[in-house]
Amino acid sequence: MSIENKYRERLTEGMLSKGLLALAALFTVSKTRKALKHTAWVMKNDPQAIAAVADFKASRKRVEALTKSYCERNPNSPICKK
Repeated sequence: MSIENKYRERLTEGMLSKGLLALAALFTVSKTRKALKHTAWVMKNDPQAIAAVADFKASRKRVEALTKSYCERNPNSPICKK
């Protein structure tokens, strides 16, 4: 087998694997989009889910505020490095 054929074969294999990955990603994206739409629909109709999201948002804001004050006191902490 010549060097040119080896490179052509490797290139073809690479293109095939990338094509299969792109196809798999396409299916994954469409399924994810459907799942998110269904979740949004369920959450609109469920008061407990709405309350849970509100609690999560409030907790997240509190954690962000605490992290900010912690980083002001300890700027060299690994938590504070982004």
